[in-house]
Amino acid sequence: MKVTTTDIAKAAGVSQATVSIVLNNNTKVSISSETRALVLKTAAEMGYKFKKRGKAVDQSAVVGLLIPTLSNLYYPFLAQNVENYAKTLGLTVVMQNTMRSEASEVRSINYLRTIGAKGILSLFTPKTAIPEDIPFVIVGEKPSDVEVDTVNLNSYVSGQVVAEHLISLGHKEIAFVSTPFSNITDARSKRKKGILSKMKEAGLGDSLRVFVDEEEESDNLDGTYEFDCGVRLTERVLKEYPQCTAIIAVNDMTAMGCISTLNRHGVRIPEDMAICGFDNLYLDKMMSPQLTSVDQMAFHGCKVGLGVLLDKMKNFAKEESPAYLEYKPRLYVRGSTVKE
Repeated sequence: MKVTTTDIAKAAGVSQATVSIVLNNNTKVSISSETRALVLKTAAEMGYKFKKRGKAVDQSAVVGLLIPTLSNLYYPFLAQNVENYAKTLGLTVVMQNTMRSEASEVRSINYLRTIGAKGILSLFTPKTAIPEDIPFVIVGEKPSDVEVDTVNLNSYVSGQVVAEHLISLGHKEIAFVSTPFSNITDARSKRKKGILSKMKEAGLGDSLRVFVDEEEESDNLDGTYEFDCGVRLTERVLKEYPQCTAIIAVNDMTAMGCISTLNRHGVRIPEDMAICGFDNLYLDKMMSPQLTSVDQMAFHGCKVGLGVLLDKMKNFAKEESPAYLEYKPRLYVRGSTVKE
């Protein structure tokens, strides 16, 4: 069924005229960045077919895209979709892979300045200072101490969603396996805190065992660090926590390493051990069994983030409060937790 502007207006709690102004990219009417972002977010979630916006923006306009790594397939997938959608907005994307390095963050931002980038979309929360001289939008965890336009992908709630699922299945002895918490992402620790909150709520707080990889994290040429992390940590779980019946991996790449190890040891999934991940990668359906995972709606969040960035690029001199929207994660239940 075709989604109309009236449907979007009702869902977003705004007027049909406001929806029409936003979707037609009418910049002559003053609409706040937050309202524009809300309309775009609602439209994307409802499956609205976005029309090309023509030449509202100079075809030579360049925006920077910051990603922390290419070794996790989550980021190349998002980068490709960002670039495809940016073309419909008249934007050229220049991607910078910071390789989880703060020094590289600084170099990347400075490079984007030198080539005349009109704005920057970051798919993670930088650890370095966020620039104030160029429009900057984050799709990821909102920094607690900085005012910046953010499309928040709530990892805390995502952790709660996974824990609720496993607890509902009767699991009491659960392990959380993760790449280091100290590196350039807050999502890992927030996922752990979300899991722990639900386990405490169920009286199982003492049953959560956290296994953090001790290897130095890096983007190796073979690109297998996170998979290998899942392998190493699953070996530890089997030895150090034999009563465990469920593993929550920090992301899908790590979860794939967990599944590989369990299959090699002859551990039945999900009968003997359930596995969950985060990101809902397309590869999840190719695993045996298929992987249960949380989709944080990052793809839709990127489209909304680009819309916010575009608005900021047009009205950068105006004093406005930072836009802030948050996506509700969705759990996709598959054979790694429920026998198919």
